[in-house]
Amino acid sequence: MPDFCILDGALLALDAARIDPSDRGWSLADGCFETLRATRGGVLWLAQHRERLDAGLAVMGITPPDLRDLPAMIRRLLAAYGAAAGVVRLQVTRGPATERGLAPPASSQPTTLLTFAPELPLPAMPSARRAIIAGSTRRNEWSPLSRIKALASYPDLLLALQEAHGRGADEALLRNTTGELACSTVANLWIVRGRTLLTPAAACGATPGVVRHNLLAAAQSLGLTASEGRIQPADLWGAAEVLLTNVVRGVQSVVAVDGRPIGSGAAGPVAQQVLGWLRDSEAQLERPT
Repeated sequence: MPDFCILDGALLALDAARIDPSDRGWSLADGCFETLRATRGGVLWLAQHRERLDAGLAVMGITPPDLRDLPAMIRRLLAAYGAAAGVVRLQVTRGPATERGLAPPASSQPTTLLTFAPELPLPAMPSARRAIIAGSTRRNEWSPLSRIKALASYPDLLLALQEAHGRGADEALLRNTTGELACSTVANLWIVRGRTLLTPAAACGATPGVVRHNLLAAAQSLGLTASEGRIQPADLWGAAEVLLTNVVRGVQSVVAVDGRPIGSGAAGPVAQQVLGWLRDSEAQLERPT
């Protein structure tokens, strides 16, 4: 079966899609993206993904494309694959360059690309992850890119993940320039003490994740207290649990960091409860408008 994409509103076979070689997303990572959990009936927290995308494009100074038909485009893409659900990546770049150089052109036409990957069902239990604290790179909390889903922010995360794999771990936790923990390579970080959740503040270099946003709002209804703050590496080993959250992978339990166990060394009850909340949220997907 061929693969498909939607490029600037047109459904195309993947091997027929053409992006201008001068596109600044290709040459300069000049763009933003969102990753969506989608079904034919809706997209999980779609409005928040669109708000974050628009905010990121505003930071980059990129004219946002017209995405009023985004729900319909996602349904078309799923239908092309004959899929009931899946992961859709939405990427927007500044578009083709009109002349060589770093400075953005006075006017540009953004390129919009949607691609599809088969469904990654949320697991019944949180997966266990062994992490390291990355030494090869740090999160720059001073950069506006740390707070948006920018293409240009990912090479540092790739370096950290390669370091983790080279050291026999699954994931890397990144410190910021002051040594505080900010995030993992692809997820928001939480520490658990009793019924209290703490996640690094955006000022520490944490990307404001969509799951993170909704968990902060829903915690009280789950009998939890959740807040933003500052987390030092030493706080990890005093925590009952350490969690990672993102919209595709759901909830993961960090069971060891730098070879030292966290809590019981297994997924704990708060991780299981948060995953249950996320699964319930997915079951009540908002319908596209």
